[in-house]
Amino acid sequence: MSLWASIYLGVIILSALYSIRLFRFIRWFWLGELLSLTFVIAFFLFYYEKMALPADFVWIFLMGAYILYWELWVNRHLISAYLGHLEIGSGELLITLLITFFPLFYIMTGVGLRYF
Repeated sequence: MSLWASIYLGVIILSALYSIRLFRFIRWFWLGELLSLTFVIAFFLFYYEKMALPADFVWIFLMGAYILYWELWVNRHLISAYLGHLEIGSGELLITLLITFFPLFYIMTGVGLRYF
């Protein structure tokens, strides 16, 4: 695995652990966050051929859809509820999310293209 992927995964893991600690009072939040984190790590392992790809593209699609749903739900509902008092524009939030998740989209696309 490349250095940038290792650093990116490290940042994602620390972010997930911090958000679990921060939102520990929300019932079952930790389960959804850990499932999303597991899927992100699995995408990187699939991309770098450390794990075999599932036989069906459906599993990859469902994993990607869950990651996108979870991050959208977390960013839209929880973070906006707790950071609502800050003056963050939607353009700034969109740019931050694109920069943060661009490597993940790149990896997800690479894994998806292996089926076609």
